[in-house]
Amino acid sequence: MAVVSAGQKRKNEDFIIEAKNFFNAYKKEMRESIRQEDGIIRLSFPQLLEYSPQLAERVLEVPEETLALLEIALEESGLFSGKARVRLLDLPKSCFLNVRAIRAKHLDRLLWIEGIVRGLRELSGKLQKSDRKL
Repeated sequence: MAVVSAGQKRKNEDFIIEAKNFFNAYKKEMRESIRQEDGIIRLSFPQLLEYSPQLAERVLEVPEETLALLEIALEESGLFSGKARVRLLDLPKSCFLNVRAIRAKHLDRLLWIEGIVRGLRELSGKLQKSDRKL
């Protein structure tokens, strides 16, 4: 279990407050999004960036944690009764990658990918050495 420092807890609370303010500012769009798809809110990334650049940057840097905070803020805001999931639309081009270009440096980052996945396998990190005698 990860230990959360008081500073990190305060920072998370600030992000939740900022997210609640965002949801209240775009209340009409949020309600329409919930009506269209049961339990799913579609957020426009450019709107989030315009309203709060810090929150938008955090979504790109630490997506899993930030999306969880957005869902907490959504529940606490009272716009939706029940568990809602947040989905992002219109991500910036900097998030776009071809499937073949994904590397270890992209772990835990928000990516927008395009390509066909035919199969999955675990990559081995073994170093193989070959000696050739001519």
